[in-house]
Amino acid sequence: MNNPELFCSELLKGYLWQLFVGERFRLMGYEVCVPQMSYKGLKHAKEYLNSRDLTVNGKIVEVKSRNYKFTSQDDFPFPTILIETKSGFEGKKDRPVMYVSVCQQNGAMCALDVKKTYNQWSAVKIYDRVRKVSSMTFQCEKGLWESVDSAAEHLIGPASDKNFGPTSVFGNGARWSPSDE
Repeated sequence: MNNPELFCSELLKGYLWQLFVGERFRLMGYEVCVPQMSYKGLKHAKEYLNSRDLTVNGKIVEVKSRNYKFTSQDDFPFPTILIETKSGFEGKKDRPVMYVSVCQQNGAMCALDVKKTYNQWSAVKIYDRVRKVSSMTFQCEKGLWESVDSAAEHLIGPASDKNFGPTSVFGNGARWSPSDE
């Protein structure tokens, strides 16, 4: 991508969805950390490869927002759901335990267990009409995706019994915990 404005816009849009998904996990009772967003320019774009979208109870979760209407994996409008570019996934030093696809139209989410499903992924060449680039991208059958609640329980572990999570860190490094009230 050679368009700095588009890159920055897409980065910000992705970050806002990271915050949205992070808040969902926090409300489920998990400890969440969403790293602070920074933008250094297009020449530093490769540095984002090993950035984490969020950690939930210390485990890496990647967030992918989708501009398709769906309420769960069951009514996703295609038989497969895109996961991530092949180069993006293979270039990660620390790989996520879960991917979350979130609907940009209504905030609905579904989740994918990386370890359990990786051997069922396939790579397809995709043309991104927004970014105007082609890339080999991993996808898998939508039946391999599950609800965020279900995936969180077996991938991250049980949530805290305290409402709104024990502690959360969002963007600016500020922490929130029930004892702060």
